[in-house]
Amino acid sequence: RTAMYGNLQPLIALLVAWLVLREQPTIWQGVGGAIVMAGLLLSRTARMQPAGPAPHVISVAPEPEVSEILIAPPRVSPSL
Repeated sequence: RTAMYGNLQPLIALLVAWLVLREQPTIWQGVGGAIVMAGLLLSRTARMQPAGPAPHVISVAPEPEVSEILIAPPRVSPSL
């Protein structure tokens, strides 16, 4: 959740430039700041839908037969 506040960095830079360097913010910077704030507000107040039931896990490799475990040597992949 804290990563979303990284979006505030341009707004903080704008505020510091206005206060310290006496730069005049443009209307487009104000519009961009309003969009960023609206996005943060929307992401913080949106209700999340509960996830559905977890999908069943299907094993890709078949289970070895008892005879394979007792008789067959272990399979070793060739090293390169």
